[in-house]
Amino acid sequence: MDRRLGVIAGSGEIVSYLLAKFRREGGALYLAAIENNASERIFSQATEARWFKLAEFYEILDFFKKRGVKEVFMVGKIDPRPLFQASQPNTLLDQLLAQLPDRHPQSLIKLVFSFFENQGIKVGDVAPYLRDLFLPAGVLTRRSPTSQEERDAAWGFPLAKKMADLDIGQTIVVKNRAVVAVEALEGTDKTILRAGDLAGAGTVVVKVGRTSQDYRIDLPLVGLSTLKSMSRASAGALFLEAGKVGFIQAKEAIELADEQGIAVKIVSPLSGGD
Repeated sequence: MDRRLGVIAGSGEIVSYLLAKFRREGGALYLAAIENNASERIFSQATEARWFKLAEFYEILDFFKKRGVKEVFMVGKIDPRPLFQASQPNTLLDQLLAQLPDRHPQSLIKLVFSFFENQGIKVGDVAPYLRDLFLPAGVLTRRSPTSQEERDAAWGFPLAKKMADLDIGQTIVVKNRAVVAVEALEGTDKTILRAGDLAGAGTVVVKVGRTSQDYRIDLPLVGLSTLKSMSRASAGALFLEAGKVGFIQAKEAIELADEQGIAVKIVSPLSGGD
C-alpha cells in the first residue's frame, strides 16, 4: 500500500513515540519539523524531513502536497508565542488571524486545520495510537497522597476543568485549597516551577483534559519532565484525570517520584481527588 503520511512535529518524547508507531504501519513518512520546537534527532525516523517556521502554513502545505500526502498529524508541544510576536508581514497568517473570534491558540489551530482540509489534506486523530498511555485509575507511587493533598485535589479538579474548557490551560497548582498557579501559554512544567516560587514546598498539581478534547489539536500529557519540575519545585502530589491525560515515560517518571517522595494518583473524572 502506497501510504504517505505527513507529520507536523513539535517538542517532547511523544513525537518519537508516535513516529515509531507510524513507521510500523508502513509507507512513507514526511516530517515538517517546527523550528525552535522539534529536535533534529527525529529526522532519522522520517522518509524526508525539513525545518519550517511556525507561521509557514502555506509552505508546509506545499511540502506535503508535492509528496502526495493525503493525511497529516500534528504531534508534540508547539510554542504558539511566535504567532503573536511576528514582526515580518505574513499575508496568510494575517488572513487567518483576521477570521478568528479570539486569539486562543486552539482557535488558530482549528482554522489552520480547516485550511489544510479545504486543500484536500485530512488532519488525523492521534488518539487511537495512544491507548497504552492512558493508565487506569489508582495510586502509581509507593506513597499515597495525604488527606490534605486529597482535599486540595478534590477542590481543584472542578476549577481545572473550567480552565481547560475555557482554553486557558489544563493544569492548576493548589495549596491549602488556594489556587497558586494556572497554566497558560508557558506550559505545565513552567507552571509547576512558578507555583514553587510562589508557594514553596507541598503544592498539589492537578492536570485534566477538556470536556470535549480534540486530540488532533492537543494531547494532555505528563511524563518524566513533569516529575523533574515537581522535584525542583518541591511539589507534593500529582493528580491526573483518568482517560484524558496520557503518561509517557511512566516507568522512569514514577521511579523519580518514589525517590523524591512525590505521590502520583490517577482519578476518574467524577471522583475528584477522593
